[in-house]
Amino acid sequence: MDENTLNQSDNKGGGMAEKPKKSFSPNNNPFRQLYVGESVGPEDFVRLFSPILVKYSLALFQSGNLVIKGFTGAGKSMLLNLLEPTIRIAYNRLNVPFPIPQEFSKFIGAGINLQTSGVGRFGNRPIDMDYATAPFYFGDYLNFYVVADILLNLQDILKCSEVSSQIGIQATQEQLDKFAVELSKDDCWFGGISEVTNFQSLCKALQQRIVIYKTYLNFNLDEIPAKVKSTKTIIGEPISITANLLKKVRIVNNDVQFFIKIDQFEELAWLGAKNGLGSKYQEMIHTLLGSRNSSVSYRIGTRRFAWLEEKTMFGTTAPLEKKRNYLEFHLDNEMRRKENSRSWIFPDLAEDIFRRRLFCNGFQIPTNTKSLLKRVLGPNTNPKDAAAGYFPNQNRKRAVEVEEWWPKKWKDFLFQLAENDPLSARFGEAWARQKGKEVVMNNIPDSPPYPWDKIYWKKERVEQALMQLASRSNQQLNWCGRDDVLALSGGNILTYLSIFQHIWDVWLRDSRHLERKSNKVPVFDGIVQSVGIIEASTDWYHELAIDERGGKNRKKLISHLGVQFFKTLIEDKPMSNPGHNGFSIDLEQIENNPKLASFLRECVDYGDLYDGPHTSKLKDKRKRWKYYLNPVLSPYFKIPYSHTKEPIYVTITRLVEWFEEANVFLGSNSVRPDNQIKRRRSRNTDQDNSNLLFNF
Repeated sequence: MDENTLNQSDNKGGGMAEKPKKSFSPNNNPFRQLYVGESVGPEDFVRLFSPILVKYSLALFQSGNLVIKGFTGAGKSMLLNLLEPTIRIAYNRLNVPFPIPQEFSKFIGAGINLQTSGVGRFGNRPIDMDYATAPFYFGDYLNFYVVADILLNLQDILKCSEVSSQIGIQATQEQLDKFAVELSKDDCWFGGISEVTNFQSLCKALQQRIVIYKTYLNFNLDEIPAKVKSTKTIIGEPISITANLLKKVRIVNNDVQFFIKIDQFEELAWLGAKNGLGSKYQEMIHTLLGSRNSSVSYRIGTRRFAWLEEKTMFGTTAPLEKKRNYLEFHLDNEMRRKENSRSWIFPDLAEDIFRRRLFCNGFQIPTNTKSLLKRVLGPNTNPKDAAAGYFPNQNRKRAVEVEEWWPKKWKDFLFQLAENDPLSARFGEAWARQKGKEVVMNNIPDSPPYPWDKIYWKKERVEQALMQLASRSNQQLNWCGRDDVLALSGGNILTYLSIFQHIWDVWLRDSRHLERKSNKVPVFDGIVQSVGIIEASTDWYHELAIDERGGKNRKKLISHLGVQFFKTLIEDKPMSNPGHNGFSIDLEQIENNPKLASFLRECVDYGDLYDGPHTSKLKDKRKRWKYYLNPVLSPYFKIPYSHTKEPIYVTITRLVEWFEEANVFLGSNSVRPDNQIKRRRSRNTDQDNSNLLFNF
């Protein structure tokens, strides 16, 4: 596809800038830079951002408070950046359609990134040496920061007549000055900016307050000025009053929405580990959402672990209620594969991201290519060929393991079959090992189709069979093809980009002796892909965040589970349980063990485990919950990523044993009173036996 064709195509969501930003370099890795949310300029954002997800995220552009939850790299910040006027103006400047539907496009976006705005310094130095008043200063800082951003963004919009007209904003200097004076006199400031005489001095006064805080928190100021101490604002009030006044003086039309983003909310959770202030700052944000002020709509971008289930507003025990005070948008759930793969949006998103990365790095996009990913990666290797590939120059009899007591004719049959089709021979071996199917050893089939060629029986076991064949030949599992890359990404953009970063690096190393001049998109062979994928998986495992809250325990559990799943699948010679790369547990047993439940929830919230409801196959039909490793870890542990058949059904006692084996202990080691221990032991249930570790 050439540049013009690429620009004209809607790519299931939007066009692309006409010209790439970078000239072609044969030694450049287009995926070297993984993050693009805040690290690129507006024009690069337009070129790289895929609008496909927008139609699934329209709640972001409608009134009401919204919490956007997702793992690192899920795309939260990129979506929130669409609220920025500089991004919208860049779309206009590059003549690329703004990806937000027109009926939702009348808004002014502003806000604060808690990571880049200096908020973290509030955890380093108390104000007045009093942690009790620190949240009020935090609220005041946020007010001034957000209002300053609203006015800055307003000025940017007014400079672009097309965008200001589309939104519904117009203003003369006289209107702006009148607005500034009136705003400064409002009681919400407690006289803190009373010296304002025009719009310019209003902006200056807001910035001066912000600078005072930053100067003090960076230990460049001995004390916060008395005027700041006596004019602390109530969190949220100046923001809503600013929005209302802009409409009152007719600078902004009445149908224009104000969307205030508060991104990287998890920064406040990390502050809590130092002095407990983080939780108070979180409560201040909860107060914003609980105020039910229709003047502005807040957008909270957060990693899952930071948005706790129980939320109270600052200075009260009143809870913040989901659906009443805010809605949640789980970006991970939107991106993750559903049971019906036709509704899975990630493949289209991945395709568009891939095209944009290559186009922006000067590659010539081929014409008439429906799937560039499939062209570059190819389809997944045929299982029969993959199995044969594990025994290139070896005695293929190693593909099967026979028992001494098996009939000689049956063993000879399997050995002969393995020479031509190791995978079928492995299936035959497993078939004979399964209960009720042993008769095949005395009734050897003359020709295919063999009894084990039943479509669903083979489909459910092919990944386990390949895993065992790779192990028997002392080789790594091979990973390659479009489907493998998409599945291992788990619907996460950062994981997907990381996999491609490694594959591209391997290709550059592999072809270093060649003269690379062409800007044609390369095609990666299976070896390059497999090496890159294994490197990406290994990096992902080693970078599990052990320095974050509970990280060491999470990594120990993940390591133990990975080894446990590998061992279970390898030792299952009959292949009776091909789904044992995950586990399922009774939901009530988890809920009755709050420490265990909390820990597993953290593993999920940090993206180490994926979870979901599970329909029990047991007669009791009790509600169960299932857990799997993040799929990107599958190559590292040499286990399949696909979820076929039933996971391991574990009791709470068995799960506790896994924790003990992994040296993961939650809570104190204190001993209960004797009568309590005797009472619990007398019940003799799995749930009760686990209490020694988890119920304190």
